[in-house]
Amino acid sequence: MRDGEGRGPAPHPPLGLWGIAATFVAAQLLAVVATFAVAAAVRAGAPRGVFALAYTAFSLALFGCGWLAMLWAGAAGGAPRLFAWPGGRWLVVGAAVGVGLKFAADGLARLEILLGMRLRGNNPVVLHPRTFAGPLALMLLGLTLVVLVPLAEELFFRGLLFGWLRAHLPGPLAVGIAAVLFAVAHGSLSLLLPLTAVGVGLCWLYQESGSLLPSVVAHALINGSALMFAIRLR
Repeated sequence: MRDGEGRGPAPHPPLGLWGIAATFVAAQLLAVVATFAVAAAVRAGAPRGVFALAYTAFSLALFGCGWLAMLWAGAAGGAPRLFAWPGGRWLVVGAAVGVGLKFAADGLARLEILLGMRLRGNNPVVLHPRTFAGPLALMLLGLTLVVLVPLAEELFFRGLLFGWLRAHLPGPLAVGIAAVLFAVAHGSLSLLLPLTAVGVGLCWLYQESGSLLPSVVAHALINGSALMFAIRLR
């Protein structure tokens, strides 16, 4: 789909596969350190809601490591292009696609239930009782899930990973691999199919608009609706 405001094929960041892998590993290591620090703070008497900081730390680490890796690789001029303004219409398209992907993922999840599969949540932090310990923790979690996580995951999975795959593989294969890896990274085998479908839609948005902003909008809507559902269960 092209509406005159889209920028065509998304830019390819000059960051090799090993650089992409190192970015993800570095983010994971920083998140582990942050998680242990938060756990120690809770044991020392800090408010229980501070547990939500562990998830915030990972999203910030993933976003920061991805951005720094691109700058280190000489992509100082190319990095901002990933978040270039695609035109207001593409943001509306991103929102519509996000709603559609949410319904599609829910439909696939219900189908798996009908087939006898037992679904498990893909985010232990969101489901942890300490995460919902007070309004401040909820505000922090909302900021993380609706703003930081979409920015971080879109930069890594679409901007870096899919950007590299698309430059080296046929388009459909690049989309499929990037979508599956996005689903696998969430750590729930039972949600592999719904999350893969979401990954395909987000790759399409990035590829067609030439910017990560539409997929960030879609991702934010999906995460926001999931958070509201989790809150209702409480």
